[in-house]
Amino acid sequence: MLQFSRKTDVGRCGFADRYQFRLELSWRKVIGPPDYNRMLSDYQAKLERERGMENSRRIATAGWQGLEGRIGSQMTSRFGWYAPTESLLLEAVFVWPQDRDKGLERLVLASIGEEPVRSDGLRPWRAFGMNVLASDDLSLQDCQVEPGLAKLVFGRPNSEKFRETFERIGMVSHWLNGTVREWLLGRLEVEAREPQAATDRIADHQIETVLVDSTNRRGGRSWFGRGGCYRTAAWICPTDGRLYRISERRPTARTSDNLPLAGGRLCCCKSLSETYG
Repeated sequence: MLQFSRKTDVGRCGFADRYQFRLELSWRKVIGPPDYNRMLSDYQAKLERERGMENSRRIATAGWQGLEGRIGSQMTSRFGWYAPTESLLLEAVFVWPQDRDKGLERLVLASIGEEPVRSDGLRPWRAFGMNVLASDDLSLQDCQVEPGLAKLVFGRPNSEKFRETFERIGMVSHWLNGTVREWLLGRLEVEAREPQAATDRIADHQIETVLVDSTNRRGGRSWFGRGGCYRTAAWICPTDGRLYRISERRPTARTSDNLPLAGGRLCCCKSLSETYG
C-alpha cells in the first residue's frame, strides 16, 4: 500500500507491485444506495469517451457490480459496492498485468466489508503490522507511516481529554538506550507525581505498564475529571523485534477499561492475541 487516506467521508488507498499501481480502493459518503444501472451506464460511457476503453461489458462478483474492458494495452475491472451502515459508496479498480484474474479478484472483493462495532464500543482495526481495538466514538486524527514507524492516533477534534495512540517502532537496537520501562516513563503524555509502573510477562512478552489516575497528577487539579485516568503500555515483541506502545486517556471510565492494553487493545503477534482469545 503506497497511498492511503485517513478521511472517513472521502478517500482512497492505492496498492502497487514493483511496476505500477494494481489496485485502488476509494470511498465517499452518500445519502443512500446508488442506482447501479444508471451509475455504471454513465461510468461506462465516460470511460469509453474519455479514456478510450474498448470491449467494455458489465460484470458482477462477490456482491459487487462493475464492468471490465481494455484501456490501451491494459485490462481493467472496476466495481462498486454500497456499505449501508456507514453510508459509503466504495469503488475497487483493478489494473491487471495481463488478463483478468477472476479468482484473485473475487478473493479481494469478498474480503471487503463493514467491521461491526463490538458491544463494548470498540472497533477492530488492522493496519501496518498492528491489530488494534480503538474506541468507536473517536475518529482517526493522525496516521504516520514512515520507515521504522507506524502510528495511529484516535481522538476528538480540539480535545486533549480523549486520545488513544497505537505505535509500532522498528530498528530498536539502534536507538533504545536503557530499558523499555525507562523509555515508556520518558514518553508519558501527562505530568504525573507518582506514576504507577508494573511489569508483567504474557506469552513470552515482557509488558511494561504505567497508570496515572486523577489523584496523582502534578499540580493537584486534573483535566481528567473524577474517575478519569491515563494508562500506557510498551513491549518488544520477540517474534518481530519491534517495540509496540499504546496509550489511552479519557475523563470517564468504561466497560472496555477491563481489557488489558497489551493483547487486549493492541496485538503484535498470534501468541499474544491468543492469550486473550
